[in-house]
Amino acid sequence: MKQHGLWLNCDKRLVGNIPGVSISDIFFFRMELCVLGLHGQMQAEIDFVTAGQSSNGNGKEHALRHGGKGYSRTTDTWFDVGKSGFGVYKFKLVRIRNQVEMGSEVMKFAKNLRFRPLEVRPKGYVTLDLSRNRENMPVFLFNDIDGDEPVYYEYLTTIVFPL
Repeated sequence: MKQHGLWLNCDKRLVGNIPGVSISDIFFFRMELCVLGLHGQMQAEIDFVTAGQSSNGNGKEHALRHGGKGYSRTTDTWFDVGKSGFGVYKFKLVRIRNQVEMGSEVMKFAKNLRFRPLEVRPKGYVTLDLSRNRENMPVFLFNDIDGDEPVYYEYLTTIVFPL
């Protein structure tokens, strides 16, 4: 794909928003990141941009520390020694409020919903089993208007017709 010019953004280093990539996009393979220009090296673990480099070639250190449309806020920084014995700068990043949910969280929720549906209570569901285990499958009750639970009721598993 690279030889035929099908990779995107491979001729420059992008800092900031990548066209066509949203914050909640999920990537399963490193090659997907390489094709989009999000990751420049096929084998290396970490891709980086030096402090003086930017997408237009006239970067400043100030632009990396304070500029751009960040999707997280740095709350703490420190210097530590990594597993290999080399110095590593570490940053504590906190997500910005009202941000789109991360793709990994959506995947975790979907997995829990599939394997443990009664333990996961999505927003808007008043009860996850209206039948109280009288049916083979749970009967969900959804109410996104007021959140009120149903008043006293008797769940019937068979149809009753008046005589």
